[in-house]
Amino acid sequence: MRNIRALILMVIMSLLFYGCPLPGVDDGSANGSGDYTVTYAPNGANSGTVPYDGGSYERYENAQVKDNTGMLRRDGYGFLGWNTSPTGDGTTYKYAENIFILSSNITLYALWGSLDPGIRCVSAGGFYSMFLKSDGSLYTAGQNGNGQLGTGTTRNETHPIKIMEGVKAISAGHHHTMILKDNGDLYATGGNSYGQLGTGDYSEVNLPVKVRSGVIAVDCGYYHTMVIDSDGKLYGTGNGSNYRLGNNSTDNTHTFTHIADGVAAVSAGSQETLFITNNGALYGFGENNNGNLGLGDTVERRIPTLITSGVRAVSAGLTHTMFITTNDELWAMGSSSLGELGNDTNAFSYRTLPEKALEDVKEVSSGMNYSMAIKNDNTLWCTGTNGTYGKLGIGLSQNSYIATWREVRGDVIKVDAGYQHTLIWIVGDSVYGAGKNGSGQLGNSESSGMNASFSNSRIFF
Repeated sequence: MRNIRALILMVIMSLLFYGCPLPGVDDGSANGSGDYTVTYAPNGANSGTVPYDGGSYERYENAQVKDNTGMLRRDGYGFLGWNTSPTGDGTTYKYAENIFILSSNITLYALWGSLDPGIRCVSAGGFYSMFLKSDGSLYTAGQNGNGQLGTGTTRNETHPIKIMEGVKAISAGHHHTMILKDNGDLYATGGNSYGQLGTGDYSEVNLPVKVRSGVIAVDCGYYHTMVIDSDGKLYGTGNGSNYRLGNNSTDNTHTFTHIADGVAAVSAGSQETLFITNNGALYGFGENNNGNLGLGDTVERRIPTLITSGVRAVSAGLTHTMFITTNDELWAMGSSSLGELGNDTNAFSYRTLPEKALEDVKEVSSGMNYSMAIKNDNTLWCTGTNGTYGKLGIGLSQNSYIATWREVRGDVIKVDAGYQHTLIWIVGDSVYGAGKNGSGQLGNSESSGMNASFSNSRIFF
């Protein structure tokens, strides 16, 4: 006890008498003035520049860690932050965190994560989220009033809950979820008031039930569902208003109805549907009040109608549509009243014909009055309304919008734009969310408020 008291007294005296070093600790006398610096090292980067910290810090002062403003890149890796060791086994710091200056200059090394993450897919529903890991295990969080989480209850979950294994793909709608297993079996859970689950009735379920076999792709709209089977046949079920099922009828249906053949991909929007054929032709049907079908008018279509060709990906939002051509060009059509097309329009308007929006794009997701795109260099871009909850992830929470494309961050592999929140999956096996979190849909163990920046809301499993 006497030795401990003596040690404590020595520490206190060292702190009081600033010039007296602790035993075994460098007093910084080599620096002359006692000022210390923080520098950054690229640590294997192939391009970009390290940030510069021009400050000089006193002993026991905090220095705020810089962001990757120089866009450091390393082939096959993604930027995860800064580490005190070049091997990554020191202390890791993120942007805006404080690093404590003790008695020496500090070098922070770029920390790199492999591009082989443990997440396969993320899906942002109405007020809930689905997370599919690479091992086929499915997790879910958020609003559950209709059983859309598939947990067997209607209780909201603020932290991801594992509900199933052996899953290949997922799609979260407004209040219903479709789950595709590795063997091609399709399961459904959640709201079913329009027959969107395809169970043969209109009763909601809170545990996934098998509804179909031989399926290779599925996509949920607000209240309708589209699936593609192993023969390339497209089927739909659910709400039929505005002819969104493409069967020349506005009747609802609770069983899957055949729509088209030779289909490679499909996107079910709010009240419309678009699909791509095996030869890259883009077709659409359903609601078209804002020109979101890109046919040069605002007339709804009752059956599949050819829009254009040379398309490899499509995403239908609330009242607008985005598609990517085979040469990686992003095209937009529909409402631009809140900047969702990124065409610098500041007043209510719409585009009834496709307009070129971006180049070098590999993935796009259309949400409620906003759009998110990933370029080939893994940078994430956004345009449209930020809402009151910050769903663009750009650090703003006020009810505003941007009408031109803005870069959000780098190292993004996948993105899904939902109703009032957005999910991204980045290199290094991490998932982040931005936007509304009133039901726990961001999966960060909270159920109130919002998150206006992706960097502040990592989701753990």
